[in-house]
Amino acid sequence: MEDQGEQQAPPTDGNFPQPAALTSDPQILETPEDIRNRRNQVLDRYAAFKEATDERRRRLEEAKRYQYFKRDADELESWMLEKLQTYQNEDFKDLANLQSKKQKHQALELEVKAQSETLASLDKSGEEMISQNHYASEIIRNRLDDLHALWDKLMAMFREKSRLLNLTLEYVQFLRRVDEILFWIREKETFVTSEEFGQDLEHVETLQKKYDEFVKDLEYQEGRAAEIYTKADELIQELPEETLVMDKKREVQEALERLKDLARKRQQKLFEAHEIQRFFRDTDKTISWINEKSIPLSVEDCGRDLVSVQALQRKHEALERDLAALEDKVTQLGACMEEGQRLVDAGHPTSGDIVAKMNTLERERAALLALWDERRIQFEQCMDLQLFYRDAEQAETWMAKQEAFLDNKDVGDSLDAAEALIRKQEDFEKSLAAQEEKIKHLEALAGKLVDGGHYASPEIASRKEALLQRRTALQEKAALRHNQLEDSHRYHMFDRDADEIKAWIVEKLKTATDESYKDPTNLQTKVQKHHNFESEINANQPRIEDVKKMGTDLLDANHYKSDDIRARINELDDLWAKLIDAMTKKGKNLEQANNQQQFVRNIEDIEIWLSEVEAQVASDDQ
Repeated sequence: MEDQGEQQAPPTDGNFPQPAALTSDPQILETPEDIRNRRNQVLDRYAAFKEATDERRRRLEEAKRYQYFKRDADELESWMLEKLQTYQNEDFKDLANLQSKKQKHQALELEVKAQSETLASLDKSGEEMISQNHYASEIIRNRLDDLHALWDKLMAMFREKSRLLNLTLEYVQFLRRVDEILFWIREKETFVTSEEFGQDLEHVETLQKKYDEFVKDLEYQEGRAAEIYTKADELIQELPEETLVMDKKREVQEALERLKDLARKRQQKLFEAHEIQRFFRDTDKTISWINEKSIPLSVEDCGRDLVSVQALQRKHEALERDLAALEDKVTQLGACMEEGQRLVDAGHPTSGDIVAKMNTLERERAALLALWDERRIQFEQCMDLQLFYRDAEQAETWMAKQEAFLDNKDVGDSLDAAEALIRKQEDFEKSLAAQEEKIKHLEALAGKLVDGGHYASPEIASRKEALLQRRTALQEKAALRHNQLEDSHRYHMFDRDADEIKAWIVEKLKTATDESYKDPTNLQTKVQKHHNFESEINANQPRIEDVKKMGTDLLDANHYKSDDIRARINELDDLWAKLIDAMTKKGKNLEQANNQQQFVRNIEDIEIWLSEVEAQVASDDQ
């Protein structure tokens, strides 16, 4: 290819036309035409010379670019041939000097990356020359194709070697991870086969915490083992001839299952040790608690007043809750005892201690329950009495406040005030109804104590009767107060409606007493308006009657404002009578004025007619 490129290089000597030799002697005289021709000839020869010079420069530039391209292509080709030769026989499946092979391959990877840029640069340069119709375009095209073919071959080898190297590295890493997990399993087998289970509860719990940490670590290692199994399956697919992979996978599986089985056994033994130690601790604490609670139950104190009795009641209720908790604890200990009995049956070394602890616990518990029941019987009557006294005193205090509320004589001086007082009364009656349940409960409690033969039965019965009588008096007083407020409310409603009716009548009296009938203007319209006015008055008469009926009902009920009510009714009657009388008179006056106006109009019509007749007669006589 180099020879061909050199053969097609542009000539180094010029092919320019040479000036003709001047063989004749110069003429002494030339015409202007001769001079012009000589000038044109010189210019043409100069233009040809310049064009030839430019062409030679272009050819030299093409030759230079081609030589650069050829040099770079030769270097790249030489490098690819060298790498193909070097890595052709490199065995990446061989574990010897694997780290050195990895480093060499990484170095090659960097070189490939750099040379890929060289190839791209050659592609760009070559394509540009081809596109510019370089004299060696065909050679450049063939050279690029050869370079790409060689590059593809190198890349195929590179990818295959990369795959083999990565596979070998994964294989080595797999073996290392197998060794690591097998080492960890052997180390933990020593832990789970230990015969140390603790001498007390705290020691056992410490061992259990260590076991829990081991379990977490085991879960993590199981995850690592799963990754090893997955990787082993992948390697078996890639390296079917490597039987060591399957052997290592099986070895890890068997070792891990053996460790898990030993771990389960240790967990069970630690659980048994924990249950026994917890049973001993809980039994000792329960017996100590029983002895502590027996001391206050032995004191003969029922309290002298409500405060002291309530304090004792709280202590007693707390003790009762503690006894319930004790029963739960004993039940739980019974469940532990079942496990203990199993250990006893199995000949466990602590079986004698378990039986002795349980017998002591049962004996102390029975004694505490008997003492608590005896104390409860003594305490209940005193507590019930003090509770009755407390509730009775609260009820009496509440009724005293309500009696003071009912002593208020204000029934309201207006409709709004009366309604506000009624709302307060309704709220009071609601609270009275709510308190009724407490009174009934107090009555029932007193009856229960008396019927149960309480030592203070006479005092309880007497106080109950006084309380019930006071409650009845309060209810009667509340009903009376409610009726008074209702009477006040009805009166103020009557008074309001009467005021409205009075104002309406007074307003209508102004219309009924005006003397518009004296003005003959629009008399017919005034008559019609008066008829409408009469209709309005008649339509409102039931309203007047309703207000009077309201007042009459209050009078019939002997309302405390009867005199005022009667005066208002009489006032309305008088105003209504005046309105009716004025309306009637105005109607008559309007009727008379209308009749008079109609009569005058009729006379005027007759006079006009007579004038017309007279004029007609006079016309006929002529």
